[in-house]
Amino acid sequence: MIDGSQSRKLVKSEHLLWENGNGHFDAAKQTKNLTKELKLTADQQSQLFDGLKLAKSQLEAVRSDTSLSKRDRKCKMAFVREASNDQIRAFSDKKQRKKLDRIQNAHAYDFGPVVFP
Repeated sequence: MIDGSQSRKLVKSEHLLWENGNGHFDAAKQTKNLTKELKLTADQQSQLFDGLKLAKSQLEAVRSDTSLSKRDRKCKMAFVREASNDQIRAFSDKKQRKKLDRIQNAHAYDFGPVVFP
């Protein structure tokens, strides 16, 4: 179960790379786009692509888990996206992280308020 402080963090979290907010994306296309935007090295490109493929498979697993409530599914998907964003930040340099912040702010999604007990 997700507590209130975790849910607020997730709601405020930018969903970088998640074009339509539900995990449907092309890892190769996103790697190409971010490589251009952030001037990623070959090693960074490889890390990004591998991380995005993993995130996509995790999102598909959560999406297909019918035992989860809609709310829990949404939260688990947000956690996967947040972990992927954190991974990208971990291998990015300071200049790239600054650019990521600008990209995230320019592409912020408004999912509306989420209330958890």
